[in-house]
Amino acid sequence: MIMNKEKNDSKTNNEDVIWFDPLETNAIRVRGFAWFDNDRRYRRLPASSDSLVARVSPNVARLSGDAAGGQIHFRTDSDTVEIAAELAAPSLMSHMTIASQGGFDCYVGSDFSDLKFYATTTFPVDAKSYRYRFFAGVPGDKLVVLNFPLYNRVESVRVGVKPGAILRDPGDFPQPGRIVVYGTSITQGACASRPGLCYTNILSRRLGIEFINLGFSGSAFGEPEIAELVSEVSGARMFVLDYEANAGTNGRLYRTLEDFIKIIRGRYPNAPIVVVSRIKYLFDELNPGTLGKMRRELREFQKNVVSALREKGDDAVYFVDGSGFFPDDYHEFTVDSVHPNDIGFYRIAEGLEKEIRKILKI
Repeated sequence: MIMNKEKNDSKTNNEDVIWFDPLETNAIRVRGFAWFDNDRRYRRLPASSDSLVARVSPNVARLSGDAAGGQIHFRTDSDTVEIAAELAAPSLMSHMTIASQGGFDCYVGSDFSDLKFYATTTFPVDAKSYRYRFFAGVPGDKLVVLNFPLYNRVESVRVGVKPGAILRDPGDFPQPGRIVVYGTSITQGACASRPGLCYTNILSRRLGIEFINLGFSGSAFGEPEIAELVSEVSGARMFVLDYEANAGTNGRLYRTLEDFIKIIRGRYPNAPIVVVSRIKYLFDELNPGTLGKMRRELREFQKNVVSALREKGDDAVYFVDGSGFFPDDYHEFTVDSVHPNDIGFYRIAEGLEKEIRKILKI
């Protein structure tokens, strides 16, 4: 527990808010970055791999700096909570909101099962830094969860609370371990309207477990070097491989999927591995003899790889048909006939939640 009359990283400002840096405050926990305890940075791959990843995939090296899936957790009795953040770049992507690209959103509850969405940061579109008050006049002890931006690098972040308020360690997630998701721009969060609606963040709240989001927009090709890094995440309870949308059209899925699973098995002999095929795309329906045929073949390939591994004795590998996540009006669930909107992300989370609960018995 920290009474914020103790040393903090800035003086009280004109609005009587005291600022705390998660890098320096034990009562504030940072989750969702698998190597955070070692590297003390808001990045999704380890510092020790920087040169390797830059060589294997410059795009993954760049995107690993995006803070997708990161979370800040703390308990406080402050009736006011603010945030101050510095970003690497303005949030200028045209098909996503600036709030999802470079903003944080805020959930509050009495405990993890009671979390409710409160607010999302707002700031000028060209801003590289901002300050935002999530709420004021909310009394009582509370758990606060802040979700990091999905498509920008966070250089620094501070949490502001009232002078004299208490910061307390939020405790662990209700469920032990981590679920590691390797995937594409959809996994990274394109195009949720705010960070908490990325499907990995939805699932983290609904299942009460830490998710490690290793979605790399347009760059999930299943390279063995990246697979090794994915397998190195400590405390993994499950792995989800959702990268058909990138590796399917260029043939890399055929060449990498089985080896990717075997690399994970080398470090996690018994952890469930879930292979998820791609969600429905309108263009598959419009071109059934070309794109539609290719997607059917890719789906069958993934299903067959899983079946073959299970026949060889690996009964902890599973196939989930992602095309079944959306109902018949699936075309309403995206922003561009490819990337999900908030309804689409909710449906993906709903579909995966059923499978994860069944497999992990939670």
